[in-house]
Amino acid sequence: MKKLLSLIITLCILFGATYLFSNLMNSKMIDWAFGIGLFFTLVLLFLSGKGNFSVNIDNQAQAASGIKQHYEETNYPGKYPFALYVSITYTIVSFIGMISYYWKEI
Repeated sequence: MKKLLSLIITLCILFGATYLFSNLMNSKMIDWAFGIGLFFTLVLLFLSGKGNFSVNIDNQAQAASGIKQHYEETNYPGKYPFALYVSITYTIVSFIGMISYYWKEI
């Protein structure tokens, strides 16, 4: 149930951002889908997983305070959130869609 909710929220954000940018720029959604998908994928990758920005902040806080943080089994560094996989899939599908759309116009 948690993954289904994450899937729905992530896709709503991705499609909503794509729709918003395409309307603001008076262009087609296919023009923005890959770029927005790539942007959100990179942001999610940067903010999650091993060696990311949030873990570096945690490490600095541990070094300053001397208090070691214990990670929960579901939230340890190196485990990526489901939203990242959804975003990667959206990016790949939008890239294939963009290539096939513009391939016809060549």
